[in-house]
Amino acid sequence: TGKGGKDCKDCEAGKYKSTPGSAACSVCPPRMTTREAGAIECLCIAGYEQDGSGCVACDIGKYKPDVGSELCTTCTGFATTASDESKKITDCVCNAGYHGDHDGCAPCEIGKYKASAGSELCSTCTAFSTTLSAAATSVSSCVCAAGYTGDHTGCSICERGKYKDSVGAAPCTHCAANSNTVSAGSVSSGLCQCNAGYHGGDQ
Repeated sequence: TGKGGKDCKDCEAGKYKSTPGSAACSVCPPRMTTREAGAIECLCIAGYEQDGSGCVACDIGKYKPDVGSELCTTCTGFATTASDESKKITDCVCNAGYHGDHDGCAPCEIGKYKASAGSELCSTCTAFSTTLSAAATSVSSCVCAAGYTGDHTGCSICERGKYKDSVGAAPCTHCAANSNTVSAGSVSSGLCQCNAGYHGGDQ
């Protein structure tokens, strides 16, 4: 340092000074910091974005990985985050009813469901049950197939002499008097046939 000079040092990281002079560096406000030492301004920390008077947390479903003035980035389609303040793209997980990862989420196929957001695989409905559409979000979306009755906890086959032509929890329907089905699991009243010793159109 020459005669009359000053030994000027960088403001530490997390502190700033925006005007010339010998004043001390100031500490950045809450949720703000600097990218490096010697900064003249503070920027929002990772997980926060600028909002007029200060920095606010990225909303659920968004993230911001770096210090800076950039806005938070929205997770790709059908993905969200578990909480606000998310910092990494890997914090994005598939919504309920979808499986995959932050690179892309696909709907659970018909016959499967996923009840919560996350990276878990879709679960398969119990035997002889299915869902009415893709992207089901609850086990209660699983309904018994035609020819079976019950609910998502278990479906039982319609016994001989009964049929069920719809998907759902409805009970099996008895064939008309003096008629029967050839086998269990019948899906139509047209499968009810007259018993031996009786005649007429099939019921």
